[in-house]
Parts: sequence; C-alpha cells; structure tokens
Amino acid sequence: MTAQGENSTAVFFGGVVPASDSEVHMAERLGAMLAEAGFSLVHGGYNGLMEAAARGAAAKGGEITAVTLSGKRQEWGDFNPHVTEAIHLPTLGNGSITTSRTPT
Repeated sequence: MTAQGENSTAVFFGGVVPASDSEVHMAERLGAMLAEAGFSLVHGGYNGLMEAAARGAAAKGGEITAVTLSGKRQEWGDFNPHVTEAIHLPTLGNGSITTSRTPT
C-alpha cells in the first residue's frame, strides 16, 4: 500500500526542541505499531522524532514516505535512511493532492 492508499497515516513531530529518550522510544514504538498493523508511514522525512518513527516502521518492514518541499534538499539535507519513497511538493500550503513521486 502506498502513501496514497487506504492504509497510510501521517505523523508530525516537532523538531525545534530536542526530544527526550522517552519521546524517542514512544515515536519508534508508534512507527513499529503502525507497520505491524499494515499502515505505511507518511512524514517529513528528516531527523529527530520523525526518524525515530521511521526507524520503528522500517524494523517491522513498513513503507516510509517523506513529503517535503521541492528544492529544499540542499538547505535541509538528506532524508533519514529509512525513507522508501519521496513526494516533493511546490508548496505545503496549497492543498494540492497531485504529487510527483521520486525514488530516494
């Protein structure tokens, strides 16, 4: 099932304040539980708690999709190593559901 399928869920975590060990564990467990239940994970694709959730999902064989802005890779860096699919949008605020998928 892909990011646009019935069994996808998005997770959003803050990235400004460093996470505690218990928050990292919670995010990783959440990712694992979603994958075990057959959901693919959709998130921003970068580090911190997003990466922890992706690590948990990947450990259970889950699909991890990063949704980010086109042209920001140079500024924001590479995706975390668990991302299996990427969607680059011109803006996150236009409500568009038409996407261009690119391999990671």
